[in-house]
Amino acid sequence: MTMHRWFWALCRILTLLLFAGVVIAGYMTGHAAAGWCVLALLLVLHASELRVSLRLPATAHFARSRIILMTLLFGFTWWVPVTRGLAS
Repeated sequence: MTMHRWFWALCRILTLLLFAGVVIAGYMTGHAAAGWCVLALLLVLHASELRVSLRLPATAHFARSRIILMTLLFGFTWWVPVTRGLAS
């Protein structure tokens, strides 16, 4: 299953929904700052993956800025498929 592009695309969609969900939930519960804090923590978590993602194979041919952006947005759900040859 993890060798299919649709699986990783679904994971990336769910990641974006999680980002939106924590912020919306914060506003709905009257704790908007908490939602933004959780979002910031998720971005810090993804930033911790930069050491790994910046070592992508040279055959991937991605600009360094794209690697950083995609890792911050999607984390391992972006760089794992790239390392497996399922580049997106």
